[in-house]
Order: sequence, then C-alpha cells, then structure tokens
Amino acid sequence: MVNGTTSPQEADPNKAHRDIARWTLAVAVFTFLLFVVSGVSDYFIWQQYVVANEAQRDTREQLRAVVNPVGGEAIYSTSPTPDHKILAITFIANFRNNGGTRTAWFHGWISAHYFDGAGPPNNLDLTKPYDKIDTSDTVIGPNAVTGVGPATIFGNDVDRLLARQGIGLVWGYVEYADIFDPAKSHPIGFCLLVTPVQPNPAVPPGGLPPLPSLTPYRSDCNYSR
Repeated sequence: MVNGTTSPQEADPNKAHRDIARWTLAVAVFTFLLFVVSGVSDYFIWQQYVVANEAQRDTREQLRAVVNPVGGEAIYSTSPTPDHKILAITFIANFRNNGGTRTAWFHGWISAHYFDGAGPPNNLDLTKPYDKIDTSDTVIGPNAVTGVGPATIFGNDVDRLLARQGIGLVWGYVEYADIFDPAKSHPIGFCLLVTPVQPNPAVPPGGLPPLPSLTPYRSDCNYSR
C-alpha cells in the first residue's frame, strides 16, 4: 500500500507470473513457427539438391565413356617382286568410344592364327593369346576410334588360308574404364573368323585378291560388359 492506495502488484500478486507465462508462450510459439519455416526451407533446399544431383548424374551417364567393338581390318604384306606374292596378313581390331568423355584407361591384346582343316580345336582357350604378346595401353577420346594390333598370319599359312584349306581366327580381349569410375573395369571379348572373299589364291594381274572379311566367330567369345 502506497499513501493508502493498494498497488497493482498487491491487488494481484500472480500478475507477474502470468506475464512471464505469456512471454514464455509467445517465445515458444515464435520458436515453433521458426522451426516450421526452417523445416519448409530445408525441404525445398533438399529437393533442389536432389534435382541437381539427379541432373548431374544424368549428365554424367550421358557423358560416360562407352567403348564398343566396330569390327576389324586386314592388311596384306607383299614381296617387292613383280608377282607381289602375299607374305603375310595383318589384322587390327577397332573400337569406338561412343561417350562424351575420354576413357580413364584402355588396354588389351589381339592374337591371330591359322588352323588346318575344319577349324580351331574345341579346347582352344580364347581368353588367352595363342603366343605370348604384350598388351597395349592407351586412352580413347570422346567419339574416337582406336585399333588394337597388329596380329599376323605368315607365309605358307597365308597361302593355305586363301586357298580355303583351313580357317583363320582373330581373337582378343580389352578392358577400359571411364573417368567417373576409373576403378571399375569394363571387359570386351572378341573373336573373328577370317573368311577369304576369293577362293583362288592366285594373284590376279596387276592386283591382289580381295582382302578377307572378318565376321563374328562365336557368341560366347564376343561380349561387352
């Protein structure tokens, strides 16, 4: 009591507690609303991250190096004599990178051999070269082609091959990885049958017989993973 007058605090001793409770409630409501707004903002930020990450992944998949075999080529080696006798046939297997970025690495080997009679023996292991051979290491640029080789059939085997007395076979194995995952290897196996286009091995006047064609030999040794 002041000068005979009762103060508000004396008239209502719980007012201060109610004021504190109201302020506490206001702070709690404000904190809750801030939490809701922050949650909504975080949700939209997360959605933007997901969309951006998916777009980046799609772009990476489109740019990823994808190497496929694109056949092979045969090349005659001839003598300098007027008859241009064919001394050897050399083979190269070609591969194209259809992706938008280079490979992280690319290496492999190629082998060729002539087999008398009906063809290669059933126990021929096409996962290995016929003779010891070193692998070639390179990088294939985007939309570029590279060759693996050479592998060669020599001498009398060439004559017998062109006379269709036996079968020529070219086979090999390559691996590559793209720059986004250089530790993951993608294997490619290939085996190609060498088929003379012209049965007569005689060299026509002024030219050479058509080059043999290369066609897939078996499905189990032609694969890309």
